[in-house]
Amino acid sequence: MVTDLLNFAAEHWVLTAVWLISGLLLLRAMTQERIPSISPQQLSLLVNRQNALVVDIRALAEYEKGHIAGAVHAPMSKLLETLDKEGVDKSRPIVVVCNAGIQAGAAAQLLKKSGYENVSKLAGGVQGWLGESLPLTKD
Repeated sequence: MVTDLLNFAAEHWVLTAVWLISGLLLLRAMTQERIPSISPQQLSLLVNRQNALVVDIRALAEYEKGHIAGAVHAPMSKLLETLDKEGVDKSRPIVVVCNAGIQAGAAAQLLKKSGYENVSKLAGGVQGWLGESLPLTKD
């Protein structure tokens, strides 16, 4: 039985490699902690009721064109350094914001792995925020 399996794997090495890689990717996806997505309305409530910190990971030029009021600019390359410098409590709610809601997940995962306890991402990013006719600021 084991010999047959090894012979099959040797004869069909490409198929075996694809199967193994798929299995590993599936295992990784199943073990990764899910980051909740929140709506623009939920973000407003979190900021107003729980003092959530909005972390904008977009490029500085995009941030300066307009950002959610009170947001801290922290590009991915300096995300942890910026939050450390700001003295952010690891139990404080944090909402990560990007342009369209795609890159925020990776940043939120990084924060979770670094010990931040209450991390979420803004569904749709700044584009979703604007789609709800909510304001940006340039302060």
